[in-house]
This record gives sequence, C-alpha cells and structure tokens, in this order.
Amino acid sequence: MDGLVEKVKHPAKKIEIALVGKYTELPDAYKSICESFIHAGAVNDCKVKLRYVNSEKITAENVAEKLGRMSGILVAPGSATVASKARSSPCAMPVRTRSRSWESASACSAP
Repeated sequence: MDGLVEKVKHPAKKIEIALVGKYTELPDAYKSICESFIHAGAVNDCKVKLRYVNSEKITAENVAEKLGRMSGILVAPGSATVASKARSSPCAMPVRTRSRSWESASACSAP
C-alpha cells in the first residue's frame, strides 16, 4: 500500500491527456473517466493531467492548437459526431499530431 501512495504523491512521469467532450463545463460529467485516469496513472507511476476540450469548439483551424501537444486524446461518448461536423474530428487528430487516441463507448471515424 505504501508503494501506491508514494506513486500517487511522487510519480516518476507526467503526461497530459485531452478529454474531448460536449459537457466539459460540467464538473461531474466525466467523473468516472477522470477517476479512471487517476487510478491508471498511479498504477503506472505517472501523473495524468487532464485537459478538458469542448468538442463543439474544435474547428479545422484550431484543432492542432487544442490537441497537438497532448500525450493522448480520449473522445468521450457522443462527442465524435459533434466534432466531425466541423470536419476536424478528434478521432483523426492522432494521425496529424502523432498522439495516442482512445474512444470511450462510441464508434469514431475520421471525416
């Protein structure tokens, strides 16, 4: 147990993950996803910093700015279709930014 506490308090690594969703302004909308990243980070001796990105505000012009420097991208359920309307789906971003991408309970396809 002490080893896990030490990993949480003093992780060896830090990464930044973009959580792309429609409800990023609501603090508890993605609570279970956030907690999952905290737990996964602790087990892997890594601090996970989540950056909330509103999927409705992603455009072809700003997608690289918003997601380009992330270590990974998680597209929350229901967010892929909103972002793809702007023809800048976060699902296509890893190809352009060389980030890792995860889908959460939804199909995700590039426009």
